[in-house]
Amino acid sequence: MNKDYSFRTTIKACAALVLLVPGIQQASAQEICISNGQDRQLDTSGFYWQLWSQDAEPTSCMTPGDGLTFSTRYQNMTNHLARRGLYFGDGHGNSYMDMNPIYATYKVDWQPEYVTGGNSNVSIYGWTNNPVAEFYITENWYQWNHSMPGAAEDPAPEPQGTVVIDGTTYDLIRAQRVNKPTPWGNMTFYQYVSVRQDRGSASQSPDPSGVISGPISVSEHFDAWHATGAMPMDGELYEVAFNVESWNANGEADVTELDITVGTLPKQVALAEDCYQVAVGESILLSLDNYALFGGPYPEIEVTSNSSNVSTSGNGATKQYVTGNSSGNATITLRGPNNEVWDTAAVAVGGSCASLQQRVYQFRALGTRGDERVHVLLDGNPVDYGHILSTSYETYTGTIRGEGEVSVEFANDDGIQNGRDVRLDYITVDGERRETEQMANNGAAYANGTCGGGGYTEWLHCNGAVDFGDFDPSHTITIRARGNAGGEHINLLIDGQPVNAGWWLGASFQLYTATVTGDGDINIQFDNDGGLRDVIIDWVKVDNQVPRQAENMQYNTGAYANGQCGGGSYTQWLHCNGVIGFGRISDNFN
Repeated sequence: MNKDYSFRTTIKACAALVLLVPGIQQASAQEICISNGQDRQLDTSGFYWQLWSQDAEPTSCMTPGDGLTFSTRYQNMTNHLARRGLYFGDGHGNSYMDMNPIYATYKVDWQPEYVTGGNSNVSIYGWTNNPVAEFYITENWYQWNHSMPGAAEDPAPEPQGTVVIDGTTYDLIRAQRVNKPTPWGNMTFYQYVSVRQDRGSASQSPDPSGVISGPISVSEHFDAWHATGAMPMDGELYEVAFNVESWNANGEADVTELDITVGTLPKQVALAEDCYQVAVGESILLSLDNYALFGGPYPEIEVTSNSSNVSTSGNGATKQYVTGNSSGNATITLRGPNNEVWDTAAVAVGGSCASLQQRVYQFRALGTRGDERVHVLLDGNPVDYGHILSTSYETYTGTIRGEGEVSVEFANDDGIQNGRDVRLDYITVDGERRETEQMANNGAAYANGTCGGGGYTEWLHCNGAVDFGDFDPSHTITIRARGNAGGEHINLLIDGQPVNAGWWLGASFQLYTATVTGDGDINIQFDNDGGLRDVIIDWVKVDNQVPRQAENMQYNTGAYANGQCGGGSYTQWLHCNGVIGFGRISDNFN
């Protein structure tokens, strides 16, 4: 759905892909403890965290770490919550439905202690306002969960069925809390809860302590609650955080990995090669079993061809055999949820990968937060895993296989003030450079009240792509030249090699053209000096660029000056056998 960016100025926090981004903003490593008489510590600057306790006693502590990570310890607390994540606050008016999908991944070493009458849990936690609701996606629990009776004054919990999300079954529960604390004061409200079925313990044994992790498609839980009709999620989203909670209990937790993202699902699965060679009649095995996965289910392996030159077998998910039936080319595609392309690679059947066209791209960009994720797309599909930006301009490089429309996509916008935005300077493909501010179709620019409402700008404010068109690797080079006497011979050299047999000049200026592929240094060579033969090079032009004037070129080994050949520069003349250098094909003289 369209994203309402009118609330960008009211949002005050952001999350980071902490596993993938070295050098992002560091949070303080100082431990914060609540003393008697305090009931909370709250920090909504930078990476949001909150420590809350009811009836504070000696030990309720939290240590914010790098990115979104944190640790906490607690003892004999009436109610203890330590959490970290996205803080949206009040007044922006947006429910989760107005935002991109919210995803979380985490890893926590959780060590709760069994205490008679106590309980503990770890969860995704947050609030909505108008209507007020407190929500939990409970990933593990000890002694009690929300499906069990609570305080005497609270009505019995109401089961709302089950749902399977991220391959795991959760119980859905609505529970009412009577005259209990909220961010807006004490009131009666509902709790919306998903309780994971494959974890948790109601008794002292088994002890659920240990390291747990997993992806959580947070918005899918919100969808499931809203679909029940009893747990409406159309209220203003106040926060989404990872929470360590206890009631009259002791314990500690170390959240070593945490990412909460509004935007495209982060991935860390890629094919091992850019191109696979298969002999006719032989097979290769594609396997994802040994790949680390960050943030979601495994993709499906898909192999396609324009002919019947390959056949496949296997389970189609984590393993696939590719058999070469006849010479030709095929494509391997990894597809994630909603048919999203995660990675592609080429297959050369009965041939060489080197014969398949591969082009090098480079783009220069920065992010405002330093954890923005950018993909280069070919005909709308990512060409590789992508790039995480820093807060200063850097040049990022990769490979495009094949022809098509090239675009650059911003994939993990968070839609918050001082949050993620991308500034994209330019992109080159095999040296051909295009400036972002010259592109009319920018689906990521925020203008005229909407994402994609502008163009001709370097800025990508929203999830979306800038289209750069089709990069043709061929270039037309035009030379304007004449001889002094007539009968002079010149060559066009690219990286020192002639592109054709050259041209014989007359005594009047003529245009000479050649088509070349790729990039390289341009030199115009005079190779038959003698008698009255000399050459005048007026200019060289690449495609439709501004001509490169010979008198502006420093490198000239054929000009006679200071008593020798090659003794001068910045001249149109080649008096001796030698060359004038005109830079690289990819140089921009406009």
